[in-house]
Amino acid sequence: EYPAVGLGTLLLKESCETAVTAAVKAGCTIIDTGEHYGNLEMVGNALQAAPCRPCVLLKISGIPAGDYDCVRARVAAMLLKLGIERAGVLLMHWPGLCDWDPVDMAPLATPAAFQEKADVSTWEVFCNNIAAGWTNMVKLKEEGLVDEIGTSNFYAHHLDELAKQCDGAVPFANEIFVDASNQEHELVTTMQARSIHV
Repeated sequence: EYPAVGLGTLLLKESCETAVTAAVKAGCTIIDTGEHYGNLEMVGNALQAAPCRPCVLLKISGIPAGDYDCVRARVAAMLLKLGIERAGVLLMHWPGLCDWDPVDMAPLATPAAFQEKADVSTWEVFCNNIAAGWTNMVKLKEEGLVDEIGTSNFYAHHLDELAKQCDGAVPFANEIFVDASNQEHELVTTMQARSIHV
C-alpha cells in the first residue's frame, strides 16, 4: 500500500536535490520523476542521502512499444542514474509514442512544444502499440526492475482499450492531473471502481 503524499520533480533543476531532501525529511513518501525530466542524477543524490527510502514513481516516455531489450535498457539507465535497483512504480507517461530522444527535454519547454510532438500520436497509433507496450511493462515487472506498473494521463477510453487488448489488464495506478478547477470526478470514480490507484 503506497501512501498519497508525494513530490513531483518535473522542471526541477538546480533546486532538485535540495527539494527532494527537504520533502523526504518532511515525511514525503513518494518521489515522482521521469525519463525526460533531466534531473534523475539529482534525485538519485538526494535518495542516497535520505534517512529512509521513499517509493520512487518513475515515468517512461510514451508507450514503451518496440524491442524489449531497448525498453529494458532505457529503464536500467534510469535506475542507474537514480542509484536504485528497482522502482516502486513505473508508469507509461502518456498514451502515445515518444518519437524523439526520450532524454531530450526540449519538447517540454512549453505546453505548445509538447503538444506539437504529442499530436503525432493518434487513436490509431495508440491502438496499434498499447498491447506491445503493456507486454514490455509486464516483462519489466517480472524481471524485478519495478514493483508495480501503470499508466499516466490515460482516460477511460485508453483504459478500456488496454483491458480489451491485454486480457483485462488493470494498471496499478493511473496518474492524472487534478486540482481545484480540474476535478475529473467521472474518471476518478471509474478508476476507483476498477481498483486503479489515482
